[in-house]
Amino acid sequence: MNSMFNTTFHFSSQSTWWILLCAFIATLYSLVLYFPHSGFAKPYRFLLTTARWVLVFILMLFLFSPLFTSKSSREEKPLLFFLQDNSSSILASNRKSYYQNEYLNQLQEFKAKLADKFDVSFVKFGETLAIDQANPNYKDQQTSIAAAMQQVATLSINKNVAAVVLATDGIANQGQDPYYESQKLALPIYSVCMGDPRVQKDATIKDVQANDVVFKDTYFPVNIQLKAYSLAGKFSDLIIFQNGVQKKKLKVNINKNDFFATIPFELFADQVGLQTYTVKLNPINGEQNLANNTFHFYVNVLANKQKILLYANAAHPDLAAFSSIIKANEQYELTTLIDEEIAPKDLAKFQLLILHQLPSGNNASFDLLTQAKALNIPIFYIVGPQTYIDLYNRQNAAAQILNANSKLNEVTASFNDDFYYFNLTPETKSLITQLPPLNAPFGSYQTQANAQVLLKQQVGSVSTNMPLLSFHIQNGYKSASLFGDGIWRWRLANYQLTNNSVAVEELIQKTIQFLVLQSDNRKFNVKIQNSNIVAGEEINFNATLYNDSYQAITGPDVQLKIKNSQGKTFDFVFSKNNINYELNAGAFPAGAYSFSAKTQLGANQFTDKGNFTIRANQLEQMDTRANFDLLNNISKQSGAISFRDNQLMALADTLLLNQSYKRIAFEETTSKELIDLNWFLGFLLALASLEWFGRKRLGRY
Repeated sequence: MNSMFNTTFHFSSQSTWWILLCAFIATLYSLVLYFPHSGFAKPYRFLLTTARWVLVFILMLFLFSPLFTSKSSREEKPLLFFLQDNSSSILASNRKSYYQNEYLNQLQEFKAKLADKFDVSFVKFGETLAIDQANPNYKDQQTSIAAAMQQVATLSINKNVAAVVLATDGIANQGQDPYYESQKLALPIYSVCMGDPRVQKDATIKDVQANDVVFKDTYFPVNIQLKAYSLAGKFSDLIIFQNGVQKKKLKVNINKNDFFATIPFELFADQVGLQTYTVKLNPINGEQNLANNTFHFYVNVLANKQKILLYANAAHPDLAAFSSIIKANEQYELTTLIDEEIAPKDLAKFQLLILHQLPSGNNASFDLLTQAKALNIPIFYIVGPQTYIDLYNRQNAAAQILNANSKLNEVTASFNDDFYYFNLTPETKSLITQLPPLNAPFGSYQTQANAQVLLKQQVGSVSTNMPLLSFHIQNGYKSASLFGDGIWRWRLANYQLTNNSVAVEELIQKTIQFLVLQSDNRKFNVKIQNSNIVAGEEINFNATLYNDSYQAITGPDVQLKIKNSQGKTFDFVFSKNNINYELNAGAFPAGAYSFSAKTQLGANQFTDKGNFTIRANQLEQMDTRANFDLLNNISKQSGAISFRDNQLMALADTLLLNQSYKRIAFEETTSKELIDLNWFLGFLLALASLEWFGRKRLGRY
């Protein structure tokens, strides 16, 4: 970047002829002051007169706001973004040694060769983005080419960007379509094709499809998707292990070079709890990539189906919506009753009671409510216009509605970010807030001390703290309250917006799942938020500590120790919020881990422990065949061309010969008043002091 400066002196508005007036007044004043006095020697009189003249002249100039205006011009070299793939698939080709040695040297030579004409900015991409870091280590386990292009779009704002160089194997397993993002970038994209586009001998387990939740002593289906390249006529054994014990084995006949098959299995759920299954494909002679021959998946085995009673005051469209959502989950068995009597003894077979607008004036359900609490059956209240509010308030549920009347409020949903009982996907959170209003009872809402609010009521555009969906746990007894009817409208609107009803189904399913799961009555417990953890994913813990009144407290510190399979330990301390403890333990490598937590409350010490497994991130190993077609198409549509990975110097020559990449000249003008120059005011003060000192010294002060 070359710069030039030019400075001028002028007045802000008056003519420069005023300088003559200032000079005349300064001359007259100086002569009147000094020349009548004959006591000064001639040299001193001349010096003092000059000092006074300069001082008066400059002070007079201040009256006319004199300015110093500086003009600077600079030339900015065109900017070149070099996007370098840092993912592990780069080293899966037969050019591993080249990329770790000669290629790195060529990157430095490339930058040096272009230094006179371009500012070269390197961006490494993979799982994350790293700006101005040229040397890749090829350790990232995911690749998002689109994210790198989006970063360039952000960095290009108000910059003289010439072109983009994209050095990658074209394997994108995260983010948006790179070709689509390249069209939005609107810059020439020169691709550097890395990796090997040839079909390699490889057999891979692409995916395993199985239910997340099954029931004990039942068979459940597992579909294993296999792909193989250039291995026609070969055989391999496909084996499934459960917690390290072999359960199934099948010989696979690879009958063509471009092979794909879905292999169905049935497994028997014989153990309750989270089960780890491992699928292995025995290596075939000639395979170059064995990392994708193993796949882990996890299944939560429940003891039996959860029985749910949907009990309603009267027929309502909500009932069909709830029924459809609940029956879609095979782990639930639903019974629906509308304004019918149910014997308290028959209630014992249910694990959840959903009350739609009950208790009501027609059906107070005293015995039902009493028996459900005695049996510790969770209740999900759907509070609507037919709900008997006074009786609901006596149930010690999630909230009380004071001063209620027959009026209703139309309310939409807003999310409470502090809710921690379970997580919803970002897509669901975004969509729920766009759904039409529910009919909520009008009144003053008082949330219970131990309640957790997931959804808050929003009236029009005004967000309130009144609960819309709230959860309550008291002495281990769970309940939830939805303050509004009209879920059927939510489900219909969800379908109109997205052509499915996934968001509403996720909200209701996770609400029910939380309620039917066995309550943990311990005073101290620690849970992992994300159970199916992939290497590189951050691990989040929640801890809850209760006092003797079962009120959540966060006074004492909570320590956590994580131990890996080699016995190495990692120590952490939880952070505190208003009602519980939180910890982000960061990312860990794949493997089996255990954890133990402890805290002290008074004289009592509490501990909790558990285990978790982190499965390897296999995205980069699933497909290692370079996609040069994608890179060629990206360059072609952007008006650029492709190069091989050993042609960086040829790419540099092409960029240097392109006359359309030019420097841009900028001119900048700045003005500053003379009185704002601190050094100049210091000069005037020194000049006045010098004159005063001279007069004093000469005895004529």
